[in-house]
Amino acid sequence: MTTLGRTQEELTELAHAALRNQPGCQTATVTSIDRAPELKDGRNWSIGNVSHGSSFVGDIERGVIVVNYQLGRQFHLLTDD
Repeated sequence: MTTLGRTQEELTELAHAALRNQPGCQTATVTSIDRAPELKDGRNWSIGNVSHGSSFVGDIERGVIVVNYQLGRQFHLLTDD
C-alpha cells in the first residue's frame, strides 16, 4: 500500500481535524506530531501531544488510537533525507 507524504504541519492539521470528529473528543487539540526516525516504511509518525480541553482522557486515548491507525494507512511524514 502506498501512502501520501505530508509535512509535519499538514499531518498535525489532519490529525487535529480527525481527532475532533471522534466521539467525546470535540474539545481536544492535537498540538504536535512526532517523527519515528527508526521506521522507514509505513507510518513513520505518531500523535505526540494532545490538549484535552474538557474531553475525558479515555475518550482521547481511544480517539488517538483510531486516528493514528486511520491516518497512518493514508499518510507518511516527509523526511529531510
